[in-house]
Amino acid sequence: MKIIALTMCALLMCQVCAFAAEFDDVTEDRYFYNPVLWALEKEITVGTSPTTFGTDDKCTRGQIVTFLYRNFE
Repeated sequence: MKIIALTMCALLMCQVCAFAAEFDDVTEDRYFYNPVLWALEKEITVGTSPTTFGTDDKCTRGQIVTFLYRNFE
């Protein structure tokens, strides 16, 4: 769910950042690679640890609202 919410935000803004992901669970061949990089660059999220983004974690309503709020701040 977290990936879907971030993908929606990234697609709305049509932006992709150009730096490499530092997360073990986010690789260039994954469909969510560019949305995750975009969210990191825009400081919408920081991941679940210094080495993981949490791509398999469920996203809470609170996190979705926070992503949207930070996107339109």
